[in-house]
Amino acid sequence: MLGYSTFLPTIIDDLGSWSTAEVQLLTVPCYFLGAAAYMSMAFVSDRLRMRGVFCVVFGTISAVGYAVLLSDSAP
Repeated sequence: MLGYSTFLPTIIDDLGSWSTAEVQLLTVPCYFLGAAAYMSMAFVSDRLRMRGVFCVVFGTISAVGYAVLLSDSAP
C-alpha cells in the first residue's frame, strides 16, 4: 500500500497535463473509495458477527495481489 500512495500522483500526472494541485485532487476519489469499502466491510462484518470470514477472504485477496506484483513475468 505504501507504493500506491507514493506513486499514485505520478501515475495520474502521466495520464494528462494537470497542475500539482489538480493531480492531488484527482487522488481523492481513490482514497475515498478505499475508505468507504473499508468502513462498509467493517460494518457488515460487525453486524453479521463473522469477522474471521471477512479477514480470511480479504487477506487471501491481498495475498494474491501481492503475489501478482512479486511475480517475475514479462509485461
